[in-house]
Amino acid sequence: MRFEILFDRFERRGEETPYGTIPLRSMATKRDFFLDRSARRLLELEGNVHDFDDEFGGEETAVRKSLLDGLRLLAAFGGAKLLPDEPRDPAGFCFRVSGEQDYKGAAALINDGGTRRLGPLPRDETAMNEDNLRARQFNNLEYLFLCLRGGEIAAVLITAMPKAESLSAAFRICGIALSEKLSRKEEPGVIRGLLKYVVAAFEGEFAICRYLSFEKSDGFVPILKSNGFTRTARLEKETASGGDVTVYDLRIKKQEIP
Repeated sequence: MRFEILFDRFERRGEETPYGTIPLRSMATKRDFFLDRSARRLLELEGNVHDFDDEFGGEETAVRKSLLDGLRLLAAFGGAKLLPDEPRDPAGFCFRVSGEQDYKGAAALINDGGTRRLGPLPRDETAMNEDNLRARQFNNLEYLFLCLRGGEIAAVLITAMPKAESLSAAFRICGIALSEKLSRKEEPGVIRGLLKYVVAAFEGEFAICRYLSFEKSDGFVPILKSNGFTRTARLEKETASGGDVTVYDLRIKKQEIP
């Protein structure tokens, strides 16, 4: 993965805090954010384009993960650019991870009454508002991946990260929100493009892309199966309400999704 640290987009607010973080502030939004000290080396790079594997490929897995988390944090606040930033498909759609400038538009799409939802995305507008989407990505709990057309958000796919103590090799697809402006003919290509981008983003960090289905007639399942996901487990009465859970996994390999 290639990236660029945009040093003119943020400022350092001091030295390391007692909590082991480095205080930074976005120049565009004046929002403070904190980079873990384990990712300090990102701030020591020169302000040009770098290849992540060239810079950090020889590091231990835990170090690489900390640097990747730090890079994603910087990107979320506009302090880094991941390249290629917006790969395009033949239909003119482009894909990227959400940044500071995107949370408002992503929240508006997710909560729009005309949006088509696939997967168990919360219906609570408070849970899915701009501030909460930002907070979860800021804390490395979730990441939003966007499909855009003409600069407008056409779809949002949400992924959840495993808790560190779980030692899990899987990250999870939470669901996807599709704009009502997309035709049903366009939707499969948009979903496929987002899945490919997500898998490429986490390749090398996780071994499995996972989806948990809570409904017998889950409309997302056939789409995921057509993109390489397979059923790996069924857990009876697994949820707090006594419901069943079916697990679908995609083993991450290069060019897994054609």
